[in-house]
Amino acid sequence: MKLKSLGPARLQLKLVQVQNECNNKKAYTRNFNMGLYNAAEWLCGCKNKNAFFVSYV
Repeated sequence: MKLKSLGPARLQLKLVQVQNECNNKKAYTRNFNMGLYNAAEWLCGCKNKNAFFVSYV
């Protein structure tokens, strides 16, 4: 029960997506934003996998 009250893991992840220039569209880089956790309460992070997962807690 204690684990459930703590909620899902809200870790700072090192996620980066780089999009190169293509078909006259500018290149850009996306980085992880901690605000994603506020937008989706069901989201949790895993440092070992450096990935997001759905939380069923």
